[in-house]
Amino acid sequence: MIILKLTYQADIYEKMEEMFGVEAVDAEKQIVTLQLPENQWLYSFLLSFSDKIEVLEPMHIREIIQQQARNVFKMYKT
Repeated sequence: MIILKLTYQADIYEKMEEMFGVEAVDAEKQIVTLQLPENQWLYSFLLSFSDKIEVLEPMHIREIIQQQARNVFKMYKT
């Protein structure tokens, strides 16, 4: 399990609260703190939010998401 800190766009606040619970969502700061297993599912899950969320912590998850997004971009670039 890994503790994640995410920031999210205001227009998905209700979705964040519904998915993760009111206790995980700081509406004022637009931050979600949650604990999930670290695996390929997690990376796909985070990428499914497109540009509506950003991983703040931990840094290695942020780097993995960056690399996977670059790989998708390269695939569709041509």
